[in-house]
Amino acid sequence: MNDRIVITDGRSSVTLHPPEADPDGHGFDMKVDLVGGPFTGNILATTYLPLQAWDQFRRDLRRLHRSLKGEASTDTWFSNFGLVLKGDGRGHIRVTADARDEWADASTLSFSFTIDQTHLPPFIAILDQWA
Repeated sequence: MNDRIVITDGRSSVTLHPPEADPDGHGFDMKVDLVGGPFTGNILATTYLPLQAWDQFRRDLRRLHRSLKGEASTDTWFSNFGLVLKGDGRGHIRVTADARDEWADASTLSFSFTIDQTHLPPFIAILDQWA
């Protein structure tokens, strides 16, 4: 898989690289690049969930695209990364990213920005390949 998901408003961005299943089949890792205004970072997000976890996220994104309300979230998946996309009912999608050092709680990068619902179909198409 070479496709990555780039969520951006032109100033801030979250780039999700294709997930890589752990060799033992228990979970996956995913490189995440973050730009929150002038701040940048990257993290290896890790989880014990199977790759099929993306199925629910994809369904939530489809529902969000149709209704413009609700949210799609990875908040409980990773010990060191969370991503939430939340609709306001009018076509605006609030993207919130939270990355943290799982060994030192004092190191975090958290930010939000807004996109519109037209950004969602390309993300869904890439998730179709991941799941």
